[in-house]
Amino acid sequence: MAAEPRAKRRNKGSFLSHAAKKPRGSRELEVGMQGLLITCNMNEKKCTAEAYSLLNEYADQLYGPEKFVEESNSEDEEDDDAEAALKKNKLVHHILKDLYATKKKKTRAILRMLPVSGSCKAFMEEIPKYLETFLEPWFKVPKKASFQIVYKVRNNSHMSRDDVIKALAGVVINLNAENKVDLNHPEYPIIVEIIKGVCCVSVVQDYILFHKYNLQEVAKDDIEEKGEKKGLLSSL
Repeated sequence: MAAEPRAKRRNKGSFLSHAAKKPRGSRELEVGMQGLLITCNMNEKKCTAEAYSLLNEYADQLYGPEKFVEESNSEDEEDDDAEAALKKNKLVHHILKDLYATKKKKTRAILRMLPVSGSCKAFMEEIPKYLETFLEPWFKVPKKASFQIVYKVRNNSHMSRDDVIKALAGVVINLNAENKVDLNHPEYPIIVEIIKGVCCVSVVQDYILFHKYNLQEVAKDDIEEKGEKKGLLSSL
């Protein structure tokens, strides 16, 4: 009788795909990368440990533990980009949904956790061109939805926020004229994070409900949240 494959923990490669292989230890963000964008409270080492622990815990819930496979080929090991991106979106949403429901804090160093489903060069002529294809699964006829463009830039001074938002809104409307902007309760917020020369994008759900994907805020109970608001008002 053949022995069952042993369970193993997912390594960081399960949550991050590179556009091209880099030397071990490289942390440089590149065009073509997918994965997770995680912000922390200055304790990067603890944040990294928390992230792997949290992601493995919930990935096991969704997909079961990974197995060691005796034989494999290169084709089996290469994830389909679209499927891999959707899995990351689903995993992060599952984490936030559970934290929101249970109000159980599971991290101290991690602040926000955003899936990055695609990336391109951070140039005005490149971003709309890339998103024309990237956004099709959510917004192209016959599909339609309300949307909001959430834009943030770091270490980049040549991009205009208004120009980017206007151009991307035009892309969404061109995919289906029935797509509508909704700044209060959009079905699909489009997250655009520009970091240096790379534009990271994702389409998420429940962005406002889950406190902009802030793991600390989403786990707060009503009493704790009201207490903080009262303290803030008292200090004004």
